[in-house]
Amino acid sequence: MKEFVAPFVVYLASEKSSRISGSTFMFFGNHVCMYANPVFEKTIGKESNEPWGLSELFEKVESEIIPGYNSITDFSKELPGTGM
Repeated sequence: MKEFVAPFVVYLASEKSSRISGSTFMFFGNHVCMYANPVFEKTIGKESNEPWGLSELFEKVESEIIPGYNSITDFSKELPGTGM
């Protein structure tokens, strides 16, 4: 899957994407989908204005974002509220 996502990540890191902020995208193979009006479910932050260090970000994501997370690409489970 990363071979489909990587080119879009490069695009997002480029000047061409300077207008994109706060949007949520999903990939289905060669299809890029943009969500309309995504809603925050969980948020992490830090008190300082310093950028995240990798180890502290990994720890915070694992302890505060991942618990209870259901991937929409895990087709073995029904997605809450979708009947799918």
